[in-house]
Amino acid sequence: MSKLGCICGHVIVDQTDQIPYKASFITDVDLFDFYDAVDDTMKTPLNHKQTFSEQFIDKFIRYSADMYECTQCGRLWIGIGNNQFKAFLPESGKYQAILNIQHDRFK
Repeated sequence: MSKLGCICGHVIVDQTDQIPYKASFITDVDLFDFYDAVDDTMKTPLNHKQTFSEQFIDKFIRYSADMYECTQCGRLWIGIGNNQFKAFLPESGKYQAILNIQHDRFK
């Protein structure tokens, strides 16, 4: 996805890295399958075509979905597959930067 039109009229753009209004997630239903896939990768000898990091990223992409927060109205757009998204509007109806969680908050 490079652009997503929000119901409010704002265009959400995804054309770079480290976007504060974007998150990738793995559903709880898929989490242990993802762990198993990573575990299998760790048990398999590395091939010369891909590093472990590349194999890990491939697994993450296969099991994850994207989520975007509209910076105008705060709607969360959840990826449901094949470039399709479902929108959820927060009670506040405004942008709250909830996807911009900094890692140091959890240290």
